[in-house]
Amino acid sequence: MMNTILAITVAAVLAAASAQAQQQPAPSAPGGPPAPAQIPPTPAGTAAQAFMDAMNANDSAAVHAFVQRHVSATPMMEWTPARYEAMFARLARQSGGGLQPGRVMDQGDPHYLGVIFQTRSGGRVGVEFVADPADPARMKLIELHPMAPRGPRPEFPEGKADEATVAAAVARHVGAAAEADRFSGVVLLARGGRIVHHQAYGMADREAGRANTLDTRIGTGSVPKMITGVAVAQLVEQGRLKFTDTLGAVLPDYPNEDARRHVTIHHLLTHTSGVRDPFAAPGYVRGTRYATPREWMALFADQPLEIRPGERMQYSNGGYAVLAAVVERVSGQPFGEYVRDHVFRPAGMAAAQMDAYRRLPWARGYSRPPELDPMGMEPRRGNEWMVGQGGPSTELSGFGGMGLTAEDLFRFTRALREHRLLSPEMTETVLTGKVPVGSDPAVQYAYGFYVAAFPGVHAEIGHSGGGSSSGIGADVEMVGDWTLVVLGNYDLEQDIRPMAGPVLGFLARQ
Repeated sequence: MMNTILAITVAAVLAAASAQAQQQPAPSAPGGPPAPAQIPPTPAGTAAQAFMDAMNANDSAAVHAFVQRHVSATPMMEWTPARYEAMFARLARQSGGGLQPGRVMDQGDPHYLGVIFQTRSGGRVGVEFVADPADPARMKLIELHPMAPRGPRPEFPEGKADEATVAAAVARHVGAAAEADRFSGVVLLARGGRIVHHQAYGMADREAGRANTLDTRIGTGSVPKMITGVAVAQLVEQGRLKFTDTLGAVLPDYPNEDARRHVTIHHLLTHTSGVRDPFAAPGYVRGTRYATPREWMALFADQPLEIRPGERMQYSNGGYAVLAAVVERVSGQPFGEYVRDHVFRPAGMAAAQMDAYRRLPWARGYSRPPELDPMGMEPRRGNEWMVGQGGPSTELSGFGGMGLTAEDLFRFTRALREHRLLSPEMTETVLTGKVPVGSDPAVQYAYGFYVAAFPGVHAEIGHSGGGSSSGIGADVEMVGDWTLVVLGNYDLEQDIRPMAGPVLGFLARQ
């Protein structure tokens, strides 16, 4: 599945390094095992409870009955009821029953629930339930995230450490994960404008015997939303656009009248517009190359809004495709050309030389597809449909998909910090949280950036991208005067987050 739709796991794991206590269930008794988390009696929660009961029955009839009762007849992203039933049957066999909820996450939305289930054997699988508002008893999406067994407890120095000690500790941690085949890709750590650790790990293409290098382009998923946010803010700073402008004032030909009248640039930037996600559109076909923002918009722009604009955050790639179209209309340039001229070049990114950049080697993604391996127990598979996708060009989507190098992403963050892309005042506006992500106000979404700010530690400001079954796991974070860039060609939730999260927690304490 393309799991860039849902935001709660992004925010929850981003915050986990700094607030592990908030993410863990309370013990049932002092010194005892954790008590199972409580599943709420919401539409999504009711389906989650029925799902757990069906899996624990480990019976094909129970699985079939669950799908018939709780899966929409028109689910999202080519997922037919029969396809769901086959995947759930595999999960029931792999888990052997005994599922119980270890962690429950919501977005303050009764139609959404994310649950990390644990099995009797100690395995874990993450499941996200998205109810159909028109028929809340049925789920329009149930997304599985295979989760590998936890590695050894990370070991980092206590308290503050000098620069060399921090760099060495991070190198040891990442090296151990790569040695155990829990990470493949490139990691860059910088303090201020100076790189203190930059190393490639694992294979870019196992079949060809080609290793990852510092010049390997790796898929970034949703990370380029930061670039889109900066591009929009530049036009606002130039007086050519306002955050309060309605969609109709900028794109008068936008098909949905409700969106034209009520959706603003602010709503689009903060995922509060209600604009639908292209991956959830009825006409979306996986593997098809949609070349321009307008081609992506054609999938969803005529669809009704899913929420009232400004009501709450509901992550939408579609909103950022619309923003790319806004940049094109206001600037008079194709989105890719605008980004090249006004972001890549002033940041000193190699991607500004697009033709040469496209010739750099590309990392193939390796994943454990949930429909084939729900518990993540089998060897990773190369993602055939992802090979050769993305890369900087004049045909950028606005919501992600670029293949970039770790150093280029560091150059972007450095230019942002040094106010070479925006003024100090506009930079602060872009990086200041605007809307809560879920029920925890400590994690907010700004203009293309997540902001996790907890008492007593440095805030984490950045974005991640990718997910299960994509073979993409990217995370770019600014933590105090540190910058961490992680680009992986393994899955985000299963492999990259567990490796990067402890590093972010360590940096936040410095």
